Amino acid sequence: MNKKMTIGNIPVIIWGTPSKKVYIYVHGKMSKKESAEEFSRIANSKGYQVISFDLPEHGERIDLDYKCNVWNGIKDLEEIYNFSRNNWEEINLFACSLGAYFSLLTYKDFHIKKALFQSPILNMNYLINNMFKWFNITEEELKDKKLIETPIDTMSWEYYEFVRENPINKWEFPTFIIYGTKDNLQNIKVIHDNNIVFLSVIGLSIFWGVSQSTMAVYPSFAKMYMQITDVFIINGVIGLSGIGIAIGSIIYSKISKHYIEVGTIPLSTFGMALSLYISTIAQTPFVAAICFLFFGIFGGLFIFDYSIKLKKMNHNHRSLLHLGFAR
Repeated sequence: MNKKMTIGNIPVIIWGTPSKKVYIYVHGKMSKKESAEEFSRIANSKGYQVISFDLPEHGERIDLDYKCNVWNGIKDLEEIYNFSRNNWEEINLFACSLGAYFSLLTYKDFHIKKALFQSPILNMNYLINNMFKWFNITEEELKDKKLIETPIDTMSWEYYEFVRENPINKWEFPTFIIYGTKDNLQNIKVIHDNNIVFLSVIGLSIFWGVSQSTMAVYPSFAKMYMQITDVFIINGVIGLSGIGIAIGSIIYSKISKHYIEVGTIPLSTFGMALSLYISTIAQTPFVAAICFLFFGIFGGLFIFDYSIKLKKMNHNHRSLLHLGFAR
């Protein structure tokens, strides 16, 4: 059961049967409120309603003299949120591309239960600086002309000043992100702007580097210092680390409810280091096997989950929905 209506001057569709939970659906550039159909079908089956609307200069508003700029975008998103707050107990967010950027600016101080972002513009300044390079435009030229047409969009000095003065530096809600492998507007480089995520990526790289190096040298170590020549035993000891990772991941998913708990990183790091150290002084295959098992368990605790999940894959609503509704 879908309902079309107008909130202020904003055309809206409310998808699904009455519920206490809703997703605000904010489409991207060159889209419209009807693009929420596939998302709403899956969301409705999970007990959520969806409210989608046309951004300025999109859908039913395409011919109106109401520009799709950051100021009007924020105004409209606030109006949609206020309506949602009065009609639902739980508000979630789905936003795509430019809609995600508007959402990050608008909702940073609001209450959002969970956010799903598809190909979001997380760093508009990064995108605008790329446009300077792509189209051979300088800041001085944009400042002088105020507006410059490009094949992508009209560049505005006023907009650029707003972006520089209003960086995205606050977003405290559980968020899942999906972006395309060929997305050239934003890329994985933007994770440098989030220190926790960046350090997590570095941590994962170190973990897999250490673990793979250990797997490579352990057979020679076992033969030389433990006099273990049976390849089956050596491979069995190493294989227990993989089982340990699976166990650690399951344990972590249960205790963290699918959110990253950065406080566990020192504990898991210490556990892995201690396990590796004891394995070097172990005198029997049994003790070495226990060490590798616990190395894997602590490794699973270390690597399993993120509060922000970056998935480098093709655009796929269903993948994002299954990721977001997993909890």
